[in-house]
Amino acid sequence: MLRAQDYGNQHRTILRLLAAIILVQTIYWLGVSPLLKGASGPPPERAEILSAEMATPESLKDLSSDTLLFRKIDLPHTVCCDPTYTILNLDFTPPAYGSAGLGIISDHAVDNYRLYLNGTIVDARGRMEMGDQTFDGGSRRLVHLPAGLVKQGINTLTYHTVRESIPYTDLRPPIVAEYTALSAWSAKRLWVLNDYRQLTALCAAIVGLIALLLLWRSDEKSYAAWMLLLSFAWTAQVLYSFLGLDLPGGTPARQFYYFSVTALVPIATFGFVDSWTGRPKPKLLIALIAGWIAIVAYCIVRLRFTAMPDGYDAADVALSAFMLIVSIAVGLRIVWHFLRQRDERVAEMAILSLCVAAIAADALSELSRSVPGGNMRYVTPLFLVAMAIAFINRNFRLFRSAESLNAFLKSELAEREAELAASLEREREHIRLGALNDERQRLVADLHDGLGGQLMSLLAAARRGRLSDESIESGLQAGIDDMHLIVHSMETTSNSLAEGLEKFRLRVTPRLEQAGFVLKWDESVSGDLPEMRPREILSLLRILQEAVSNALKHSEGNIVDVKVTDGEDQSDYISILIASEGLGEYRDNTGPGKGLTSMRSRAHQIGGSIEYQNAAGQFIVKLTLPTHERAKP
Repeated sequence: MLRAQDYGNQHRTILRLLAAIILVQTIYWLGVSPLLKGASGPPPERAEILSAEMATPESLKDLSSDTLLFRKIDLPHTVCCDPTYTILNLDFTPPAYGSAGLGIISDHAVDNYRLYLNGTIVDARGRMEMGDQTFDGGSRRLVHLPAGLVKQGINTLTYHTVRESIPYTDLRPPIVAEYTALSAWSAKRLWVLNDYRQLTALCAAIVGLIALLLLWRSDEKSYAAWMLLLSFAWTAQVLYSFLGLDLPGGTPARQFYYFSVTALVPIATFGFVDSWTGRPKPKLLIALIAGWIAIVAYCIVRLRFTAMPDGYDAADVALSAFMLIVSIAVGLRIVWHFLRQRDERVAEMAILSLCVAAIAADALSELSRSVPGGNMRYVTPLFLVAMAIAFINRNFRLFRSAESLNAFLKSELAEREAELAASLEREREHIRLGALNDERQRLVADLHDGLGGQLMSLLAAARRGRLSDESIESGLQAGIDDMHLIVHSMETTSNSLAEGLEKFRLRVTPRLEQAGFVLKWDESVSGDLPEMRPREILSLLRILQEAVSNALKHSEGNIVDVKVTDGEDQSDYISILIASEGLGEYRDNTGPGKGLTSMRSRAHQIGGSIEYQNAAGQFIVKLTLPTHERAKP
């Protein structure tokens, strides 16, 4: 729905559209149509038809019978209603002519015919056997009547005709005149009726091929599909009337072909316009397709089961009414689109309006017989070619040469790659800065919780006057140990727990030896030790550091035993046991010391658990850790 502020622009667009429609309609109806349908100059002197007589033989072999009964008729004359052969004799006196002889243009509505001049055949095309006849009688052509066949005085033209496809045989007076003058006068008209119609079929076929390509390559597949169907329908209609289409199945197949293709043209036009708007109405299209099926079925039923000519007349009227209704629907669809949506494709819509007007005019021609018909075949090249050009112009990238298209794609790809590289670099920098910030925060927390806590304890004890040499030594040693752990965690270049334990062992061994202790270290893990984040490794080493410090402070022996083993009956766990001799001050009660509480908290933070045991003269700290791989930082 248009917003209020867009109404002014929309009104201007509608005015432009109306002006374009008026211009296109004026050019066609007052310029192109009269030019195509009109003759070239004044008509030449024509032969005078003196009399006309007709006979209706029962079979093809009876056309040469001498016993036929002829009766006088006036032209034009219509024969109805059964399939029939006719013989039409026309007596005429020739106009002035020279060595070029005479020319004749016939205009009968028959399936096929043979033409004789004074008993000599001068025009014979296709087959005449009813049920197997060809349909060459609908073409308009100039036939040469040689001067040697023309007699002074009265001459006789004889037509043998056959008609089965419709119930009406329409016999009309031919145009007979001097050959050169008649050829010049009728050249343009015959070109329109023959060559122009071939051009129409060719244009429609070419547009159909373009639409097929668009259907394969374009994103607007609905538009291309309807363009393809419309091109097919128009081409098929031209082929029916121009080439006669000698179809297998005879007259029934030809009748089905005619009604189905003729009714398909307005349906395809509506579908094409509907998809062109960009807001197709599927339900309305389904209704129209159902209407097409219904009208074709109705026409065939009336032709097959209703007596002629009523059956044919009913089918013809129904088809014409259907075409008129759909053409009105197409016009309303165009108007509705422009009232509801802003659209700048004014030229295309003006051409569409011409198509709608041509369909409506042809439908009215069939209904009233007072409106000139055949407009669709004149409009076809203009409409299809113009719409195809407009569509290609909107989708020009699809029709670039391979070289330019590749260059365009390479340029686009290089630009996107550069953007992606810049984006990845920004992301890496963001991750690096985030990692540095996380490491900074970890270092601050470690300094605060570890070394800072030790120094604050010493400071508080000093202020209270309770600081002994032993306390100073112990506090400084704890601070140094904690600083070593922090420095170690900063130096760690991998997430290897094995590396962390090895460095801890190498660092703590000299300190234990200075205190008179022996470190026994045993690693007997069946698999690899798990990967851990540096912060987790630091927390684990703090637990080990606390356990060793407690052994140094409280153990009654001189051995610290560290064992790294698989968990009991749990292949996805490992155990680290730190054992020291003697019970000292440690007891398994509900109120362990502050160090034990800190160790338990750190074990929980890294996903493990810790137990304290007094057994066989030893105090044992048992740390259990899962072996599943942790996420990398």
